Amino acid sequence: MPQDLSLYNNKTYRVDDFDWDKRPDHSFKLRNDTTITIAEYYKKSYNIEVKDMNQPLVVSRPKKKDIRMGRTEPIFLLPELCTVTGLSDEARADFGVMKDVGAHTRVPPEGRNRTLQGFINQINQNEKVKAEMQGWGLAFSQTLMTLNARVAPQENIYQKNNAQLSYRQEDADWSRDMRGKQLITPVNLENWVIVFTRRNSAQAQDLVQTLSRVGPPMGMRINSPTICELQDDRNDSYITALKQYVTPQTQLALTILPTNRKDRYDAIKKFCCVDHPVPSQCVVQRTLSKKQMLMSVATKIAIQLNCKLGGEVWCLDIPLKNVMVVGIDTYHDSAKKGRSVGGVICSTNNLLTRYYSRTTFQHTGEELVNGIVTSMRGALEKYHEVNGVLPERIIVFRDGVGDGQLRAVFEHEVPQLNECFKRSGGQDYK
Repeated sequence: MPQDLSLYNNKTYRVDDFDWDKRPDHSFKLRNDTTITIAEYYKKSYNIEVKDMNQPLVVSRPKKKDIRMGRTEPIFLLPELCTVTGLSDEARADFGVMKDVGAHTRVPPEGRNRTLQGFINQINQNEKVKAEMQGWGLAFSQTLMTLNARVAPQENIYQKNNAQLSYRQEDADWSRDMRGKQLITPVNLENWVIVFTRRNSAQAQDLVQTLSRVGPPMGMRINSPTICELQDDRNDSYITALKQYVTPQTQLALTILPTNRKDRYDAIKKFCCVDHPVPSQCVVQRTLSKKQMLMSVATKIAIQLNCKLGGEVWCLDIPLKNVMVVGIDTYHDSAKKGRSVGGVICSTNNLLTRYYSRTTFQHTGEELVNGIVTSMRGALEKYHEVNGVLPERIIVFRDGVGDGQLRAVFEHEVPQLNECFKRSGGQDYK
């Protein structure tokens, strides 16, 4: 969703629509019920003369936070007084530009410390500021507060046959060292589909060839895909091609997208997740534009494909044995009021690399709890099927609830889960 920055007050507004019927002479009411035109408002409030009285208006609808504050009417903005914010796709694809932006957005701790220390020095050396703060009995310390901390030891990361990966802890990136080492459980990609537009055919061919080179050293055999070249990039063209080429035997559908348009991505994911369930991977053309980076990009894509096909990539040293890690999240559908989707995922092996997952749909809090309990019972049965025993420890990470719902989770969900454990493993299973 594009955003505008208003030049007169430096505020950012989301662009939801354009009203082609309204002009700067459109009238609205102020908080004191006085009627005023938009042009008059800018002259009175900001001393700005509107130059073009025939321009349409930019519409920015209120967000949920605005509605809670009582602002229910849309905000109308003048295009001549706005400028587009953010970075274009071309700028994001320019390594030099992104490197320069990162120098200002990813400031290291030492740089932040210098900036804050300089700010404090300026305040402490300004007599007017010091006098004002003394009147309130306030003062800034000459130095920033220091805290004692520790650096957690670096984790050992392993692939197949206990091959250890080397990496710098500061970067937290070990993908380069993965190249040439076999994955823990590789999955061969034998029947897959690739969909792309005609103008992206060269990138698609390069990607297929590079995947076939990086796959075997990791233990993945990647066969040639079924190729589908589109004449245009309309959403319907992608969906029609997927309907035609995806069969019950298809392991994965890979699509190359010319841009990262959300509506196209959502349409493809809906088809691949709901209408015709099949693992899918979307790759934006910009990601494949630099040939010197293609080996690294293809390696990361192959790793993702292996995960989506049910394979295991790498693992850590897990000191706890016979433990199950559970993640629970809730999605609240804004389109269908009152309806929520609960997702539960549970580990089924000691390395925490294989998982059981389940989703539930509910309209009330009671249905949500029942759905979680049912999912947990199924997870315990799966764990027992795989390991022959129930887990000795269960660690639950609960997401999807606000601070105001924590008491309800503690009072309702926790007892239900404990009861589920007793039913699965007997009264002594706690």
